[in-house]
Amino acid sequence: MLTTEIDRFKAFYRSGQLTENDYDIINGLAGNLPFLLLDPNQGKHLALAKRTLTLFVTSVLQMQLSKKNALVLREKNNGSEIAYYNLGMSHGLSALSAAACKGIIVPNQLNAISFLQLFFHDTQMVFTSNVAGRETQVSGWSGTVAIHNQTKEVKEVKTLERMSWCYGTPGILYSQFLAANALHDSEAIYQTITAFENATTLPLENFLISSPTICHGYSGVLLIYNELARKTGNVKFSRFRDQIVQKLLSTFSPAYEFGFYEYDKVFRGTLYNKARRFKDTGILNGSSGVILSLLSTKSSAKEWENMFLFNK
Repeated sequence: MLTTEIDRFKAFYRSGQLTENDYDIINGLAGNLPFLLLDPNQGKHLALAKRTLTLFVTSVLQMQLSKKNALVLREKNNGSEIAYYNLGMSHGLSALSAAACKGIIVPNQLNAISFLQLFFHDTQMVFTSNVAGRETQVSGWSGTVAIHNQTKEVKEVKTLERMSWCYGTPGILYSQFLAANALHDSEAIYQTITAFENATTLPLENFLISSPTICHGYSGVLLIYNELARKTGNVKFSRFRDQIVQKLLSTFSPAYEFGFYEYDKVFRGTLYNKARRFKDTGILNGSSGVILSLLSTKSSAKEWENMFLFNK
């Protein structure tokens, strides 16, 4: 089945019909890599992982050369076509960057990681957020960037966007933390850690999160800071992790059928006129993901976390 998906990716890539669902973590090939590498000694699995990663590297390098850029997404808006890149961890270029940092080697892999590192540097913004009546600046990214808005100058916007795993700064920044480590770039490692530290100075309310779940909620941010605390031993990260744990626990209610509710305007492909609670037991948008994220703070890294963090 995966061989068929790889062939499908190649066909869509050649025809220019590639979509984010073909390569992303949630629906696409990137989501298969953690499972293929559960047992890297199995030759067939490793070969499929290398084929997948080679496709990603090739796609990124074609993006660098501005040739047949299949990673550009397009949509209609008021009769005009908008061309853009999805930057997020769930569906965008961060997924490709994180996947390329896995512990397997293919030709030109480091070149692709290095290019994406520069790309994310060039599309970084400075957000402003109000903290105790003072305007505070935080570096980060929007979930998407229009093709004509790419610039080597950092852009500033007035308001902070949601700080989540899926489309927000924490997920994107974590992919760049992985990239910096893969490239053994000590300066970039320092910069990503400093950016994560700066984010901990914000009250959790300023993260603009309303759901407890992994995808766009507190559990996704918890997974990131818990892993950062493990990898760095940084007390700022462990303290912030503990704050998120308390926030998550405050959203629990025995009156809820599954303990925690998903809370969003979108649920299983349907857009509602306002955010509401939904029952979901799933790992991405449901209560099981919240519970597993809480349990992860009391143990070493588990294989399931690899689905979201590419941490092994």
